Amino acid sequence: MGKDYGEPIRYDPNFNGPIHNRSCTDILWLIVFIIFLGGWGYVGYYGFTKGSIEKILAPIDSKGRRCGLDSGLEDKKYLMFFNIAKCLSPGTPITGCPTTQDM
Repeated sequence: MGKDYGEPIRYDPNFNGPIHNRSCTDILWLIVFIIFLGGWGYVGYYGFTKGSIEKILAPIDSKGRRCGLDSGLEDKKYLMFFNIAKCLSPGTPITGCPTTQDM
């Protein structure tokens, strides 16, 4: 059995193990990571204070108008997508969910 798996390691009472002389070696990368997180925090703060969440959350039709927000579309909050193989205009604002008769 010993020949198949090699020789057993002998016990050394003076061996201190890998824990004896350890220290942190990645302090530089920790600082770089903290700066990176701070940069993303700044991007988030800038987007929150200067941006408009409605531009992200409101659907946009094929003419670039925001459904439910832009003039003429205040009552049309939903966007319906057509089969692109049959229609050149991919989205049309609507007031509610379509039925099979509407399609």
